[in-house]
Amino acid sequence: MAWQSQQALRVVVAPPDDSDSDEAHTHGFEVVIERSDWSNVAQGSVQQEELSGRWIEFEQLTKEEATRQGVESLAMLAGEPWWEPRRQVWDVHGLQDGRVLACLDGVLAEAWLPDGRLEWRAPDQEGGRQLVVRAGELDVWVNVERRRARWVGRERVAEPPLLARVSLADGKVLGSLPVGFSTALTTRDDGWLVLRSTGGDRRDSEPAALVSPTGETPEVRVPLGGFDLFNHSFPIRHSRQLLVLQGEKREPWRNKWVVAVDPAGPDAEPVVRRLFPLDWDTKHTRHLFGGPGIEVGTGETRDLVHAGSVHDGAGLLPGNAFVVRRSLGAGAARWVFTADFPATALDGDEDTIYVAFNSGELVALRTWDGTVLWRQRLEVGGQPVVPLSLTLICPGRLLIGTVDGRVLDCSVADSADR
Repeated sequence: MAWQSQQALRVVVAPPDDSDSDEAHTHGFEVVIERSDWSNVAQGSVQQEELSGRWIEFEQLTKEEATRQGVESLAMLAGEPWWEPRRQVWDVHGLQDGRVLACLDGVLAEAWLPDGRLEWRAPDQEGGRQLVVRAGELDVWVNVERRRARWVGRERVAEPPLLARVSLADGKVLGSLPVGFSTALTTRDDGWLVLRSTGGDRRDSEPAALVSPTGETPEVRVPLGGFDLFNHSFPIRHSRQLLVLQGEKREPWRNKWVVAVDPAGPDAEPVVRRLFPLDWDTKHTRHLFGGPGIEVGTGETRDLVHAGSVHDGAGLLPGNAFVVRRSLGAGAARWVFTADFPATALDGDEDTIYVAFNSGELVALRTWDGTVLWRQRLEVGGQPVVPLSLTLICPGRLLIGTVDGRVLDCSVADSADR
């Protein structure tokens, strides 16, 4: 099926019966159906006499390929020179000059101008997962997992994981760090990174690597124990410390603590300091999963606001997801907000915490006491979308990356009567 013009649709119609023809699965009737306005065509209005045409040979397409060709033909009619699917915007970031960065499936990184035009795009087999803009906003670290393999002749080849440094001027890859394993990035405001291994046996992962603000990876690495996505995911923004989750040595998913990694301790060696248990409830025995968060507060009064969920063998139960504000001193909970679905992203400032959930809901909480200021389902053109990433670029303005590949620039008001 293909559009020949805005009025003419070419289709190949299968024969009504395939029992008497050996060519029934390789041939069909070529038909061109014309309508002046296809947006106003009633169901069943194509008549049988319109479906007769010449008998031709054709290659039967898969459903995916047929859909792709159909969308491409519509894009050409709409004046778009090319079309490709967009999926899963894993991270978004706003630059001081008004540009917007994103990484997503199939794209290492891309930059959009303030007027909404694409400035550059760096394609990639799998795409970026995390963005960390370096000081001066000349380049950006892009974290790329390598889970897919391809066949080269008879050999199955998997590319090594990549931590790439990409120019913000034109999207060119300036270099990469030889990590050797898939990583999750933990950042600190002064530019330090922790590259924590996410691969292999979660009981015995690779030691974490430290990256200095200059981009150097020292030989000394820090053993933080095993990592898995549900238990140890803990991306914290605006932090003066490198915060990660660490569990027991042989069973790292148990009894997790929030720990801080100091790149240079008293003996110029990295030091891991325990801060407080991930679970603030000492009256009950619970198994918590990690989630996104930010540091808030000024001076010496700093708190941690982070999301997570309570594990249950029956799955995620209603009210078992949460956002909590905690003292960075002893870890005491100042307030707790509960939800029915896990948070996918979180950001905010001293006034408002914005939380995206995998249900498609966006919730604004007052930073001081956790009061719900407003909540709403995220929609684009009346259609629901699911937020996957989120960043606050200035008061009242959010960038949101969605599961279906959109980058949304949203103005928000912080009032309960919104």
